[in-house]
Amino acid sequence: MVHKKNQPVIQESFLNLRTKISSMDKKVDVSVLNTFEYNYLMDQYLQEEDHISAQIVALLSDLVYIQSRLPIFKQLDRRDTAISPNSTDSIVQADEEQM
Repeated sequence: MVHKKNQPVIQESFLNLRTKISSMDKKVDVSVLNTFEYNYLMDQYLQEEDHISAQIVALLSDLVYIQSRLPIFKQLDRRDTAISPNSTDSIVQADEEQM
């Protein structure tokens, strides 16, 4: 993955190539360079997106691990399972169990 600080250098390199191609004989098709630059930049974007996605997945798995380790979440989980959506008695019962 290309670091952000290298991005201007890479863009300048593409600009230099474009200038050289423009000054050369018109046998070289500039669209080839445009396609190459587009593919290169898209590849960099996708690599960066994959890296961010991997970080998000790692953070979510850390949160799940932390949640499984903290007793407060375990109590909340038990309380949630004791509550029936149709009955207010189960809410009172869950409160009494916790006390």
